[in-house]
Amino acid sequence: MLLVFTVLATASAAPPMFAEASENAAFESARAGVPVGARQSDADVVRLTASASPSSADQRAVLDEIRAIAGLSAPTLNGKSVGVELGRSSRWESFLAHGARSERARLFALPDPAEHLVPAEDGAAAQAGVWLPVPLARELGVKAGDPVTFSARTRRGDERRVDTTVAGTYQVAEDGRRPLDRPGRRDWSLRRGELPPDSGFETLPAYLVIGDIATGERLANEVGDQMLWSVDAALAPGLTIAEARVVADRIGLLRKRYVQGRSDGEVLARRVASGIGDLTEQAGDVAEGVRQRTSPLEWAAVLVALTALVAVVAAALRRRDIEVRHAVGTGTPTALVGLLWSLEHLLPAVVGGVLGWLCAWAIVGQVGPTGAVTALSVGPGLTLAMTAAVAGALLVGAFAGAVAARRVRPAAPSTSRRPVPWLVLVVAAAATATAGLAAADRSGGDARSIDLFVPLLVFIAAGALGMRLLPWLTRASWRSTRQPSRPPRPTALWLARRRLVAAVPGRAPVAAAVTAGLGMVLFALSGVAATRTSIEDRVAARSGAEAVATIESAWQLDDDPVLAPPRPKADELPPEGPVPGVRTPPLPARTTLVWRIDVTNAATFGTHHLLIVDPATIDGTASWGHGPELAQARRALSRLAAENYDPIVGLPAIAVGVADVDVGDLVQVEGGPWRERLRVVAAVDVFPRYAGEPMYVVPAGPAFPTFGPVDPRLKPRDRLSNGLAVRTELWGTSDRAVDAVLSAHGVQPRQLDTAGQLRRRDIFVAAEQAGGYQVAVGTYLALLAVLALCVHAQRRAAADRPTDLMLARLGFGRSRVLLSRAVEQAAVAAMALLCALLGLLLLTPLAGRLLDVAPDDAPAFRLVVPPTAVVAAALAALVAAGAATAVSGQRSGRGEEEAYRTDA
Repeated sequence: MLLVFTVLATASAAPPMFAEASENAAFESARAGVPVGARQSDADVVRLTASASPSSADQRAVLDEIRAIAGLSAPTLNGKSVGVELGRSSRWESFLAHGARSERARLFALPDPAEHLVPAEDGAAAQAGVWLPVPLARELGVKAGDPVTFSARTRRGDERRVDTTVAGTYQVAEDGRRPLDRPGRRDWSLRRGELPPDSGFETLPAYLVIGDIATGERLANEVGDQMLWSVDAALAPGLTIAEARVVADRIGLLRKRYVQGRSDGEVLARRVASGIGDLTEQAGDVAEGVRQRTSPLEWAAVLVALTALVAVVAAALRRRDIEVRHAVGTGTPTALVGLLWSLEHLLPAVVGGVLGWLCAWAIVGQVGPTGAVTALSVGPGLTLAMTAAVAGALLVGAFAGAVAARRVRPAAPSTSRRPVPWLVLVVAAAATATAGLAAADRSGGDARSIDLFVPLLVFIAAGALGMRLLPWLTRASWRSTRQPSRPPRPTALWLARRRLVAAVPGRAPVAAAVTAGLGMVLFALSGVAATRTSIEDRVAARSGAEAVATIESAWQLDDDPVLAPPRPKADELPPEGPVPGVRTPPLPARTTLVWRIDVTNAATFGTHHLLIVDPATIDGTASWGHGPELAQARRALSRLAAENYDPIVGLPAIAVGVADVDVGDLVQVEGGPWRERLRVVAAVDVFPRYAGEPMYVVPAGPAFPTFGPVDPRLKPRDRLSNGLAVRTELWGTSDRAVDAVLSAHGVQPRQLDTAGQLRRRDIFVAAEQAGGYQVAVGTYLALLAVLALCVHAQRRAAADRPTDLMLARLGFGRSRVLLSRAVEQAAVAAMALLCALLGLLLLTPLAGRLLDVAPDDAPAFRLVVPPTAVVAAALAALVAAGAATAVSGQRSGRGEEEAYRTDA
């Protein structure tokens, strides 16, 4: 009874804790997944921009407002030069000079530059002055302590100068301009889009001359520059989503107040940029998806626990039937009988409630999401656990009162009791639910809540049917061994066979419960493994690589790009053959260039994608997942690399998701002025960067010469289109590898896609987090299976006491009796495990409907039973058989007097 109450309390207390842990885990995942080059409006920071001077009362008020928001780090005041942007009509530029050398540079101010920079020297020679980037210091030939001159001039020749000192030099990032982030921080990465550009080349970031607040303001005033002042703060680490929501609300109120208080005459109004609110909303959406998937499991766990409680109480009432009859016979009211039973079980209910609450806390912490569990859910979890325990005690009393009332008003002798065909009902319900699920329309996406109960019904029906077959199988195996029905000396195996062949009341329901527990363990572990594999394969197919940056053209990454030839005149034919000198820019390892071109099929006029890849570099750069579909695509890529180009036959190509195309077919495609015949050497369902539309993959080596003057690697002479719809993509094994290549060439990507962003897709994260709860519920049902088999063994041992006594008098020792019971329980557990495996085999075709969170994505969902799932289910069956044997051994070891007294 204590165990049943503990399990009931665990099932009731776990949901709120799991929900909070899920939200916090989703929030931590969203924070950790902010890309390196993200904007401040997309990150867990806040920036308040204002035009007020740092020494003004308005700016101090802004700092005080940020400091008043609990959960944010200490605010950092900084200023950047905006004189160039505000004075475009006068063509204003700023320079830093030393002697005869000068370079364009822009001002930036921080409270303590040394705390935010990575110094390039051991120490600074001057306490006051400006910090210079190492490349700028080398260009000017200066070091710490040297004098420099900061100046600003206009196109008309007006110039203003001011002298200062070099306080130190700092390291720069890959682009050679932006300051390098200190270890563990990303201040400058998040400011990437906010840093002032070079006044001569606006596509490049400027060299930053960084001073403290007073120095920066003084230099700006001396040369006529204007500074835009901002306050930056970051969300403190370790905050829960509830605390972050409070911070986001405070920031929202601040933004609303600043927008409403803006005057029309302000040139630079106060602006608030923060991604904290978006991150909390994203995490909330993920948690809601997890909640929807786990809600049926939560209710199923509670209902099964209540059912187990009723079963244990029924067994206790049968054991204490004489006591109930005596109470009824002496005139005790049935309500009082129920109240006494409730009071009797109140102490184990309360103790079980506390133990269940502690177990739920521990289980969520071990197998649940990695998010924190705080008092926001621990307190409600304790309330739910105690409420469930007290409700269970009341249910015990109600059930005992009902049984007592049955003894007061027994059924009429003439009334015939017809057994309820519960086996037929269960099998019919399982068959109907399975057929309905198989015929359901999958266009709705995720499975309905009621669909998640189908596996439980299937396992229950399989266990009940299997246990009905157990006597027949035992009898058949008995006959096949040709042993005598009554050996001269009975053995434990002979006795176990006789018990298995006999019709034992209550064995089928117990077997159904054991099968359900073992089956749910198998289904949960298999579903979690299959879901993770499916998510990784779909992320790999959709993303292509861990990081993909869309850029304008490949020539941006080439140190020596080749210009496209002049456009031919109206009466001239375009030149044929490749342009001399054109090449694919050399890239570091684990990166590659991929070109995606929109083409049409000349036969069907359908729009397809042409993916031009380098087989030698894409093999080690692309993501290939773990499933068989992408493995087939990788093998096809090897065949593509081994094919030779024949101008007469056409380019070798891999057909990806193209209907009615087989290996060996020839396909004519065209894109603008380019036309070519493709020879299909392999046909696959998916390929990295497959977006669900038909696609052909061709090798870059033989493909590019066919483009001639419209080669997408050429640097265009003008902005006129060459007729090709080309998207050039840089693939890398990490976003840092891609960022290093782009920064080295000063290229700003049009779009940056990462596999991490796809993995944080709401439905994917929800499926990942729900998997832990599925495993927990499966383990919990396996525990109930152990409990059910133990209760059944206890009842059988109590009923067989007279038989055990007679066997003992005939010389059949207690050890052989216990061994026979061990064989009997092992046979029941083994049959339940076999039925669970057969039920899982039946559910395999329907697994996609139950577990697939994105049925329209490729590749298709596949349920594969991992060896760990079978081992876990077999271990649970072994534990159930051993525990049941131990319980039956304790019950069968009573003395002769007790046996006769109980039988009387």
